[in-house]
Amino acid sequence: MQTYLVITDFHRRVNKRGEQYGMPVSVMLHPEAIWGYELVTSAYKEAPEVSLDRVVNHVKTRFPYADQKAIEKLIGRK
Repeated sequence: MQTYLVITDFHRRVNKRGEQYGMPVSVMLHPEAIWGYELVTSAYKEAPEVSLDRVVNHVKTRFPYADQKAIEKLIGRK
């Protein structure tokens, strides 16, 4: 079995006076809780190259001015 977790948010702890303190703590969820079971399990059937292209294209949509080679280096594309 495999377990995947996705960081969805960061929160800072709060003391009794309601003040935030310390380092932010990440909030993690299973991918199924975010995108649904069907979508997550359908990706298991994809070829690795297709998944890699989907990741690259998603990063490009989020950061349109990013350099192609920098994106590939960041995600480990060879």
